[in-house]
Amino acid sequence: MASRATPDVIWVYSNSSTLAHTDNNFTPVFYNTNIKSASNLTQPNEMGLKGVLYNQDTTHCGSEPLQDPSLPSALPRIALINQRNDNQCNATIIDSILKAQTQGAIGAVMYGPGILVQDNIEQSLAVPSGTNISITVYFVGVHVGDELFHKMMLYKNVPPSSLGTTLSVKPYVRLLLLPSSAGGINAWEVTLLIVSILLVTSFLASVFMHWHIWRKRKRQQYLIEQGLIPIPVEMLPMGKQIFEESQLETLFPKQTMTDSNHRASSEDQPVCVICLDTIQIGSLIRRLPCEHEYHCKCIGL
Repeated sequence: MASRATPDVIWVYSNSSTLAHTDNNFTPVFYNTNIKSASNLTQPNEMGLKGVLYNQDTTHCGSEPLQDPSLPSALPRIALINQRNDNQCNATIIDSILKAQTQGAIGAVMYGPGILVQDNIEQSLAVPSGTNISITVYFVGVHVGDELFHKMMLYKNVPPSSLGTTLSVKPYVRLLLLPSSAGGINAWEVTLLIVSILLVTSFLASVFMHWHIWRKRKRQQYLIEQGLIPIPVEMLPMGKQIFEESQLETLFPKQTMTDSNHRASSEDQPVCVICLDTIQIGSLIRRLPCEHEYHCKCIGL
């Protein structure tokens, strides 16, 4: 995986060059394409390398110290170098990096027409050994370099904000250089992968179980409707049970509707609770605990 870089904006106190706060209104940009580090030089650790971004003056050919009083001296700095090769200094990549190192930069970001040339990338990134370069160097495409330059100049032209008679704050663009990843997954990614697999498996198992139960119920309903199997107990209303015929005879014995029963049942004509027909004298009935009667023939028992 390629190296990565992301800028943010910090506000720094003028009297102490210490960080006041990070600007939450600035939308960070994550650069992970057209960016490579010089692999034979110092690489940032996993936490990355942070520094205030400044533009290296390529119009002066010497390696003089950095002359920019607006930059906070107590904070680490990263040089942004436009390797234009415009015949003003004819400075090589090595010269520009050494100049940034002399100026106290902890890293350098280089871009230009000869950087990251697609047909000659390895040669354009070549940093020979024995050059005494000890800082981190990143090479980026022209588009990325121009974006960083414009962001840096935008905030450089912002005047300090006064917080009193002797204190003020000023914004600066800070750049975070991140190392290239080996491409392996870390523990969090493994955990996320396992949890995702478990969630998908649980969802599929739930769908399969609902589908299986639905098919089972449909088949059972079909068999009941065809009279091939009796009604299962679990399909009865809650708290109900099926009586055997012998139990039914004991609890609700058959009776013959007599004239006395007919008069005692109610003031009106007794009615079968099944077929709702009038129960005639001489009909074979059963009387329920609620005192309602029904024809034995209506339910076949």
